[in-house]
Amino acid sequence: MAYIPIAEIVVGLVVKEDVKDRNGRLILSHGIRIEEKHLRILKTWGIANIAVQSAQESNAQATNANETLDKSSAAYIEAVKMVRRRFRFNRKKHPLITLLKDMAVKKKMNPS
Repeated sequence: MAYIPIAEIVVGLVVKEDVKDRNGRLILSHGIRIEEKHLRILKTWGIANIAVQSAQESNAQATNANETLDKSSAAYIEAVKMVRRRFRFNRKKHPLITLLKDMAVKKKMNPS
C-alpha cells in the first residue's frame, strides 16, 4: 500500500482504504477506481493524500476475481441472463458494451 499526494493521483488507480474527511464522513470507499470526478471531490474536500493499491495488488485482485467465476454454476448462468436482459437494446458486438456486460456479470457474482 502506498500513500500518494493528490497531485500525483492519476485516473485508474484503485483506492486501498476508505477516504474520510476531518469529521469522519466518508468521501470515497475503498475499492473505487479513481475517475476525474473523484479527483475533483478530493481536492474540494482538501484531502492531502490517499492510500492506493499498487499495480501488483490490482492485477492480483483481477486475476483472483476471474479465477473464482465458475462458468458452469447456476449463479453464473443466472447472472449472465440478468445482464443480457438489461443490455438487450444495446449493440451486442460493441467492444465497450461487451466490457460493461463482463463487468456487470463479475459484479453480480462478487458484490463486495
